[in-house]
Order: sequence, then C-alpha cells, then structure tokens
Amino acid sequence: MYLLIIAVIFVVLAGLVYYFATKVMRSRQTDKMSKNYSYFAVYVATWTLLPSFIIFFIGSQFSNNLIQKTFLSNAFADKSEIVREVATREVLAIAGSIQKTGAATVSNSIDGIADSYLIGLAQQYLHYSNLSLLGFIVFITLLISLTFFIIIKKINFNSNFQRKIEKFVKNILLLFTSIAVLTTIGIVASLLFETLKFFKEVSIIKFLFGTTWAPENADFDPDNSFGIIPLLSGTFLIAFISVFIASGFGIASAVYMSEYMSKRMRKIVKPIIEILAGIPSIIYGFFAALTFAPFLVGLMSSVFNLSISSESALNAGIVMGVMIIPLISSISDDILTAIPSSMREGAMGMGSMKNEMIRKILLPAALPGIIGSILLGISRAVGETMIVVMAASLAANLTFNPLEPVTTITTQIVMLVQGDQEFNSPKTLSAFALGFVLLILTLLLNIIAIQIVNRYRRKYQ
Repeated sequence: MYLLIIAVIFVVLAGLVYYFATKVMRSRQTDKMSKNYSYFAVYVATWTLLPSFIIFFIGSQFSNNLIQKTFLSNAFADKSEIVREVATREVLAIAGSIQKTGAATVSNSIDGIADSYLIGLAQQYLHYSNLSLLGFIVFITLLISLTFFIIIKKINFNSNFQRKIEKFVKNILLLFTSIAVLTTIGIVASLLFETLKFFKEVSIIKFLFGTTWAPENADFDPDNSFGIIPLLSGTFLIAFISVFIASGFGIASAVYMSEYMSKRMRKIVKPIIEILAGIPSIIYGFFAALTFAPFLVGLMSSVFNLSISSESALNAGIVMGVMIIPLISSISDDILTAIPSSMREGAMGMGSMKNEMIRKILLPAALPGIIGSILLGISRAVGETMIVVMAASLAANLTFNPLEPVTTITTQIVMLVQGDQEFNSPKTLSAFALGFVLLILTLLLNIIAIQIVNRYRRKYQ
C-alpha cells in the first residue's frame, strides 16, 4: 500500500514538473525550442526527480533500519541476543499484518514477552514509520521544488534537448546491460571461488576422472568419493534420450506447419504446441514419477518382457523430451519459414514432388539452424532440474543402459545442499563444483550451436 502511495506521489510530482516546465518554455520560447519543447520538459522533469528519487530510496531504507536498531533494540535491551532477534522479527511480522489486514496477528509467542506487549510495539513501530515516511515526503517535495528552480535558472534554453534525452536513455540502457553482464560475472565468480575451495580438499584429477560418486564417504576418503563420471554419464544419457524424442517430433511438426498446414490452422496449432513450454517443469516431474513411470514399467514387462526401473533414464528422458519439443519445433519452423519461396517454386518447377523438394532442398538449406536448435535442446536437457529430481534415481550408476536407474548432476546438487551439514565441508562444496561443471558444459554447447549456425548459415536471394 505504501509503495502504491509513493508511486502515485512521484507520478503527480512528475506531472506537475512537466507542466511547469512547459509553461516556462512557452514564456521563453525560441525558434529552436519550438521544435523540441516536449524534450525540454522531459529533460527538466528527469533531472528534477532523479536525485530526489535516489535520496528518498536510500533515506527510507536507512530510516527503517535506524528505527529497528534503536526503538526495537531498546525495547528488548534486557533480553539475550537470540531473543532480541526473534522478538524483532515477530514485531515486524505483526506490523506487516496490521498494514495488510488492519488486525494484529501473533504467529510466534515468545517466552517472557506478552503478546499484547509485542502488538503495542508493532503499533508504535508503524507510528514512527509513518511519521518518518511523511517527513521524507515533505522533504522530497521541497527538494524537488528547489531543484526545479535551480535547473530552470541555470539551464541553457537553446540546447538540443532531444539529443540530451536520447543520450540519457542510451546511458540507462547501457547501465541495465552492464548490470546483466556484471550479474553473470558475479555468478561465475561465486561458483569459481567455492569450487577452488573444494579442490583444496579433493584432487581435481580424481573429481574429473573418478568413477565413484559417494559423498557419504567424504569424511573417510574424500579423494575417492567425488568422481563425476557416473553423473556425467547419467546426465548425457537422459539428455540424449530427450533430444532424440524432441528432435523427431519437433522437426516433423515444424515441417508440417511450414509446408502443409494452412496459415489459419498454423496460427492455432503452433501456440498449442508452445503451451508445452509454459508448463512448469515440476508438473512434468509429477507426471513422470506418478503416471508415466508405472505405465512404462508395465509396458516393458508385458509387451517386451523387459525389466525396467521406475527411476530409469528412459522414463525421465521421454518426459523431458516432451518438454523440449516446443524449443526445437519453434526454432526449426522459423528457419524453414524464412527460406525464400523462390527455392520451393524452382524445385517444383523442375518437376520435383513436394516430399522431394522438402528432403533435397528445404531440409539441407535449414540444416545448420536445425542442428543449432538440437544443440540448444541438449543444453536445456543438461540443465533441467525438477524432472530429473523427481523421476531419476539418486544412485550414481556408471551405465549406458536406459532401462537402469541413473542420477544426474542437477539431482545431486539438490541433494547435496539439503540437510544441516557444514557449509565448508567437502560434501557441500562439491555442489558448487558440480554447478561450475554444469555451467561450463552448457556454455560450451551454446557456443557450439552458435558457431554451427554462424559458420554454415546460407543467405538466399
């Protein structure tokens, strides 16, 4: 609610600044300004509101922290540190309940502190917070007014404000791009830092080439407990099964939609196929574990007389393949549609049947893009978590038999970070090493896909 009020206040102030800026512009209008008066008003409003917004954001956070550290800490000064922390969280939770519903809800009674006392502190905390917010709003309003008059007094009315606004927007976009890049660098750096700590405890050679994965034995023999080969074999076995399934259905559906289906029907069918991509992966996991696994076990035993585990690679791979179908289908369809119609007409004019034209002309022309989509599908399958966590096994078996249970890198990462083990133990740090390996594998697959598409891309006139 407070955020909505603050947003409305800033919008109103922005509108007022824009209005008064246009009034000032009209009173000092020149030939040059008549062409970009709206840019002048936007320029003035931006530099009037931006400093105040930054000061308000930082100041409000500082004010809330100050109230919590002084008012609430003093209220529980005679309690232990743990009790103070728990009581402070409870008071903040009660204050949030009062803000949302208007009623105080105590969720965690604390020994030695009455609930009525906590509710009273929450009401006082809200009172001080409201006073602080009101004071900030008044201060920001005055600051905006002062900033507006200073800018109007100092500004050069003959400047090219359109160019200045465009430069400002360009810098904002550059800032957002830099944040994305820096976030990526931060993720890689955090994984790398913890991975290096893990390799101080475990040999990197034993990790990359070991054939035994048994984190439960890390306290006794850490060097021989973290061999990643069984996890890599399980990960790629499931990934290749899923991509095999997805490639067949995806490319076939792409060919049918681009070459045989009417435009009206295509507008209906393609979104329906892409709905598969919008289904949360945990739903696929439930489907694989509760529905498809029993069906597959019964089918293999009754029809083919084969024994198959309910946590087999085949089970997880098929369901994951269904999830990846929209990725390969959509990319392949776009590539086939982008091929010039002159190639189709030329092949048909030479007497080719439609199926011959598709096999000998369209598919070879679209092959680089199709291969790129398949590699992107492999990247998606390698990095998938919820399906393999729910449908695959926890046993690290070094096997290439799709009927046997296998585990994957993502499954082991989830299992390793559970529980109450020490954060700096080799068992926990191995999750970061697995994450770093997974990051490198996915990055390499994406680079290979991009290189294939760029190297063999053909341009048709």
